[in-house]
Amino acid sequence: MRQFLSIILFFSTLIPTGVFADEVPVLLRAKKSEQADSMGCNFVEQTTKLVYDLIISGKVKLWDSPQKEIQITGTSLKEIERTTATEFITQDIIVIYEMWEVNKRALNSRTLGFMFLNKDNRNADVSYGYVDYTDMRDYFANARVEANANGTYGRSMLRYLTRKNFNYTVIQFAGKLIESKQEMNETLTAFKGNLQFGDAFINDDDGVKMITYIIDVKSAMDSLKQANSISIIKAFENYLEENTEEFYNLGGDRIPNVTKPNFKVKVTGIEITESWKQMGEQTIYEPVTVNISVNDTALAPIRKSELINMDIVVNEKKFILVLLEKQYNYVITQINSQKLHTKKLIYTTKHLALINGIS
Repeated sequence: MRQFLSIILFFSTLIPTGVFADEVPVLLRAKKSEQADSMGCNFVEQTTKLVYDLIISGKVKLWDSPQKEIQITGTSLKEIERTTATEFITQDIIVIYEMWEVNKRALNSRTLGFMFLNKDNRNADVSYGYVDYTDMRDYFANARVEANANGTYGRSMLRYLTRKNFNYTVIQFAGKLIESKQEMNETLTAFKGNLQFGDAFINDDDGVKMITYIIDVKSAMDSLKQANSISIIKAFENYLEENTEEFYNLGGDRIPNVTKPNFKVKVTGIEITESWKQMGEQTIYEPVTVNISVNDTALAPIRKSELINMDIVVNEKKFILVLLEKQYNYVITQINSQKLHTKKLIYTTKHLALINGIS
């Protein structure tokens, strides 16, 4: 706690002279180890990775403290890591300086900056320094979180920060040190009631997940879907056999023995990445890429625009339409940035409840 007390002493130097009358200075502590998977991403972990890269590349400034008296260069930061045997990107704690306001029944926050903290192998405090949020806002707005299976694909770091979509502890509120969780809860309830943080200027898409799956031809749980899966494989084999130039353009010329007279195109895998969005009881599928493996060699990814122009027909239907109907067996291997370890579950539209957030 002594480390936090020393940080709090600097807070008054950060508050601008022209603040709104109803704004309250608030100091938050967020721990990487306390971020739940249900939040969709580990905001602390991703913040430290983003900020570290920007500091090392010289795009944002790291200061010794919120008073910003001494700048710490990327080289100096690496030296701090070396001498303390720590890593900036593995730190457990970040401290966030903010101003909060309840205005016309809306709850808003204005971030001032971040302090980055760690512990060395002797459990001694390591302070890497302070970054002014003014230097960071554009990067937070443009950076997309690496969402896990519980998260929504494509949401910005700015949305997570502004809407407080992460676990945190209030350690100072309106100049008063908060001593316990009970005191924090009572203070927040008195200040904001049931209001939630929001930002009308953030319009990230809701309910979208990026799904990667492989066409499964082995499962016999549904004979019709199994037959359709096999038909998809055969349709790609026929197309690539009949369109040699396109096959080579996709990288077919790299396949061993491809120039031999007896060479046959054998599709050994089809991996598809799509965006899925739930609209009421209907799931909207949007193909992104299709990755074909021929004779165990991966070809170049086929994008949606290219796929539309390909005359690939499966059971008298264009393949792009077959993708939308999902009447084939497939195994989901990744949701957003999270790879799935179970490869025995066969997913169809009836199994969407197994995917958290799409049901």
